[in-house]
Amino acid sequence: MASLLDASLLGFFAPLFIFLFLFAVMYALLQRTNIFGTWEGVKALNLIAAFSVAAVATFIGDTTVKLISSVLPWIVFVIVIFVLLFGLYMFFGLSEKKVWDIVGQTPVFVIVLIIILIGLSAVFEKELSPYQTSDGESRTVINDQGEEVLAENKNPRSAALDTLTHPRLLGALFMLIVAGASIKLIVDKIEVEKEK
Repeated sequence: MASLLDASLLGFFAPLFIFLFLFAVMYALLQRTNIFGTWEGVKALNLIAAFSVAAVATFIGDTTVKLISSVLPWIVFVIVIFVLLFGLYMFFGLSEKKVWDIVGQTPVFVIVLIIILIGLSAVFEKELSPYQTSDGESRTVINDQGEEVLAENKNPRSAALDTLTHPRLLGALFMLIVAGASIKLIVDKIEVEKEK
């Protein structure tokens, strides 16, 4: 028996929800930025432009729907975390402006940018992967010994993880951290001696 909360039923309506989301976001942006000016018929023009952009983005291809459906849940998760964080700080008596000073706007933008980049890599992985062709067959790559081998069980995510956990990179990061901490200690010591 099919229920109303069946995931396949919600997946069937995903393009409609994404169309409505894009339409609402585009209309709000056009109204807020006044790109077309402030004359009396601009609301209708904004409505038509938002509808057109949402329709083209939703129905031109499957990639937009995949990208938004993979990125949007994570952005909503980040928004919920920040709402809870703001609520916690405001519960202890800090104002909203003070919380923005503590948290900062840059981390929010960086987190959203990272989510979008991860979503882009997940959606376009098959088309841009150096390890597989677009139909899913493995390509040959050259290994560390200079031999050609099939790139089975390889994808860009596993290659990025291999790069980030490579001993040379970890050693270089450790040396940069030690050098940065040493420079900070030396500068702090010089400033203390100047004050005396």
